[in-house]
Amino acid sequence: VSHAFHSPHMDPMLEEFRTIAAGLAYHAPRITVVSTLTGAVASAAELTSPDYWVRHVREAVRFHDAITTLHHQGTTTYLELGPDGTLTTLGRTSLPDDDTTPTTEFIPLLRKDRTETHTLTTALAHLWTRGTTPHWHTLLGDHPTHPHHLPTYPFQHQHYW
Repeated sequence: VSHAFHSPHMDPMLEEFRTIAAGLAYHAPRITVVSTLTGAVASAAELTSPDYWVRHVREAVRFHDAITTLHHQGTTTYLELGPDGTLTTLGRTSLPDDDTTPTTEFIPLLRKDRTETHTLTTALAHLWTRGTTPHWHTLLGDHPTHPHHLPTYPFQHQHYW
């Protein structure tokens, strides 16, 4: 990037960014969003305000606080939507010391050294094995192949195809 985000180096572009952000249409989120600006659950009013996004460009990232908030809400599966797995690694080290959940997992969606198809299918496989059910029709459309329920035990002697 050309600027050091979340630092004073962003100050010269903030007013132009505010003008652009003010011209956008915002909608309330359909899911709960934990803000890395505050480290807490964000309200619809916050997320639909141009000022919130201007602050997000300039202020410090409260990643650890956000992970702590998610942890205390019972989150055990994290999907990183960033350009690489950097936050996946950081997330693991940001869990509170009282984390006794051995099943907490951080899954990167994209990796710089792998194709998008590979990382998407790998992430979906991880999510599936953790009990998350993707919207297969949305992903596959009217594709003739349908997901098959495979045995959970590798040596079951039931034929599936």
